[in-house]
Amino acid sequence: MEAIILAGGKGTRLKSVVFDRPKPLADINGQPFLAILMNYLIEQGCRHFVLATGYKREMIRLQFGDYYQGIPISYSEEMQPLGTGGAVISAQKKLVRKEPFLVLNGDTFFPINLSQLKKQFQKTKSDVTIALFKTLEGGRYGTAEQDDQGMIKLATKKADIGESANGGVFMVGSAKPQSIKNINLPWSFEADFLPALAELGAQITGMTFNEPFIDIGVPQDYLRFCENMKSRQPTQRNLVWCDKTTKRRVAI
Repeated sequence: MEAIILAGGKGTRLKSVVFDRPKPLADINGQPFLAILMNYLIEQGCRHFVLATGYKREMIRLQFGDYYQGIPISYSEEMQPLGTGGAVISAQKKLVRKEPFLVLNGDTFFPINLSQLKKQFQKTKSDVTIALFKTLEGGRYGTAEQDDQGMIKLATKKADIGESANGGVFMVGSAKPQSIKNINLPWSFEADFLPALAELGAQITGMTFNEPFIDIGVPQDYLRFCENMKSRQPTQRNLVWCDKTTKRRVAI
């Protein structure tokens, strides 16, 4: 399994607490957030990372180099703003296998069972399958409504409390990003890229998970994640994160 991690954002909303580094390197009790995300992916079977970097990209390369925990890292570095959609199209060139791959946001943590997501992707013969969660906050996250067949109805509105929202983890068919031609960058993965695929006839489905979701992009949630992770024991291989807001526990 290969994963593209979108790690190019500036983290403007986080500047009051994380001001000296790119957002994916935000310090979580002594380790960068991106390391926590990659640890989870390694446990789930990921064997190649492509880091799509932009803002302060040299700091990310210096932090991780060409390998992390023995897993190779490739870099797709944007020299001009590409947006998350453009970043995925560019990063796909760094993948080494011609098979479905993961796309993840580098500032959210949604530790789902990726084998279940892949099974749903294969079962529904989808071009993209999105991991969804039930939001506890209205008006913050993009909605992801599904029809009776499980197809995602793309919309720009924000999800209300209890509705399904986009969890920032995507299983993508290997050829799909490259099928989009002649685009004007920057492009958003969710607002531009996915609708463009849908217009080309792509099948976009979703699967809802109960695992806790967190976006570290705002100070209060970043600090909450730091607090939640304090109980982790670094010598344990299978670790448990308990979200103190939702009371959900998940091994990572």
